[in-house]
Amino acid sequence: MAELANSLSKYERVVSYGAAGVQAGALLAIVVGTALGLITDHQLIISFVIAPLYIVGLGYALLGLKPMTQRKPDLALLLLVAPLAISTLIMAYLEGGIESGYYLFWLVLIMTSGISGIMAVDTTISVGIAYYLLLAGVSFASGKNYVGDWPELVATLLAMSVAYVIAQQAEQVTRNREKAENLSGQLVGEQSKIELMIEEIADAVIGVNQSCQIVVFNRAAEELTGWDRASAMGLHYNNVLGLHDPKDRAIQDSSDPFLKAFEASGKIKLDDYYILGKNDEKIIFSIAVAPTKDASGNLSGAIAIFHDISEQKALQRERNEFVSTASHEMRTPVAAIEGYLSMASNPRLAQIDVRGKDYIEKAHQAALHLGKLFRDLLSVTKLEDRTLNDHPEVFSLAELTKQTVETINMLPREKDVVLSFRAESKLMGSKTVLPLANVLADKDRVQEALNNLIDNAIKYTPRGKVEVTLEEADSHAIVRVADTGMGISPEDQKHLFEKFYRVNNSKTREIGGTGLGLYISRNLIEHYGGKVNVKSSLGKGSIFSFSLPLASERQANYNNVKERVKNNG
Repeated sequence: MAELANSLSKYERVVSYGAAGVQAGALLAIVVGTALGLITDHQLIISFVIAPLYIVGLGYALLGLKPMTQRKPDLALLLLVAPLAISTLIMAYLEGGIESGYYLFWLVLIMTSGISGIMAVDTTISVGIAYYLLLAGVSFASGKNYVGDWPELVATLLAMSVAYVIAQQAEQVTRNREKAENLSGQLVGEQSKIELMIEEIADAVIGVNQSCQIVVFNRAAEELTGWDRASAMGLHYNNVLGLHDPKDRAIQDSSDPFLKAFEASGKIKLDDYYILGKNDEKIIFSIAVAPTKDASGNLSGAIAIFHDISEQKALQRERNEFVSTASHEMRTPVAAIEGYLSMASNPRLAQIDVRGKDYIEKAHQAALHLGKLFRDLLSVTKLEDRTLNDHPEVFSLAELTKQTVETINMLPREKDVVLSFRAESKLMGSKTVLPLANVLADKDRVQEALNNLIDNAIKYTPRGKVEVTLEEADSHAIVRVADTGMGISPEDQKHLFEKFYRVNNSKTREIGGTGLGLYISRNLIEHYGGKVNVKSSLGKGSIFSFSLPLASERQANYNNVKERVKNNG
């Protein structure tokens, strides 16, 4: 009967084992009692009705219950209990009805039939109704009352009502159990698929809880760290990884990729984090981190993929070294070409006809463009190799922006473009003052970024105006460069800050450029903790802006002290 475990509930199995056990025990008692001459009353009925019923019930339990359970579990249990119900009714009648212990057992049997569902209750009640109808027929034919007293009928009806309530609850429990089992099976299946996919990912995958303790650790993570999954589980992830940030520092709260994901409440991607492998070689990663949530939508942890980019970084370093060396070597001859072409176009130093002068001026412009390209390439390689030679100090971004605009306005310009500067005033107490916008950064690098933005705005504005504004907002200084030029399509805006990307259409094709200016500007500003943004509409112009954190009073005071020491020798 162990096969019932696969198709019946726990309570149904109890009923089935109990019914089979009672029938087996009763049959054994009949055999022993008959052999010893202990059964004197109702011997014929017990021997030729009750005993055969028990034999049928036990035979069914041993031979028919298993196949019937696999096809129709409810009917299988019903057929097992039916012989016991019929025999109990007969014994209750023979032993005096409501005063008999068999009648109490009959009431219990009615109520417990509800565990097997409505169908079992209906069948049990049908047996009872048939029993009482038979007694009623006998009573009518003989003129004697064999049906029993009203208390017996009332007790039977109450037992039937309880059985119906139990059956409804049992069927609801069964439905809920089936739904739960199906859902559990689906979840287990999905969980197995997810675990299999994570296990087969070539990159290291590490999941943590809110305390940054490891809860997911795939095979690639084992190979990367040398830790096996069982040992790593529950440990703080950085005790296993030993991660360092791009500034060669051990991970701190401010640079922890998982804490950054918790704080951002969304996916983040970080580059140039590394660990030290065998022989202390750097293994550099691009890390993609995403927070995870529980069924209620609350933050439960995060999962990260560590993609090894060591080879790409090595190739990038080699390429940058080549570009840097080539640029350095080319700067001197290009500068010489610029100088000689400039002297050749000077009428005081050389006499050249009009056509020859035109050729020389075009060659001079090409040499200037080539020189700028080499300078930009050098800036790019220094930014990417993190070898930028900068000297951060506290300075007024408002003053620098104003001076930059004035300097550019002094240069000759072929286009009819008006360049202006405006600082947004702010209220301090009862006075309205212009902002100083003190920031901590390398002044020359910020000016380089600003020059690139203004140069682009003028370049792509055939006619109109370029307005540079500055304001302080939310502890940041914000510079905006707005033009009335050609505008940029949404598709081009996605790629504007990529290396060598240039908007390519009929209006921009003739405009020169290296495609590096915006890339350099963004990286320079981000190097000092700022951000660069763009808003643009085709035909309506563009607004490029960048923000830098305002310097604290302590930083400004320290900078002033340093300047005084420097000036006093």
